[in-house]
Amino acid sequence: MRRQQTEEEKIANAIGKQIGSLTIDLERIGQHIARVLPTIIYNRFMIIAETAQAEKESELEREASRGQYTLFD
Repeated sequence: MRRQQTEEEKIANAIGKQIGSLTIDLERIGQHIARVLPTIIYNRFMIIAETAQAEKESELEREASRGQYTLFD
């Protein structure tokens, strides 16, 4: 039986699907977030980005310590 996705997992997957498109300009999205949206949205977005970066770095360290490191994923 497959477990139910949390609300956070659903949101993360939706964000990933949206920004995964190679036809969108990520820099323009960043400009819009910084210029137009409320500061709280920018701050929360930065928390997401920083947490994702830390998690990815931890994942790569774990893989490297097990000898499963791959340069390209």
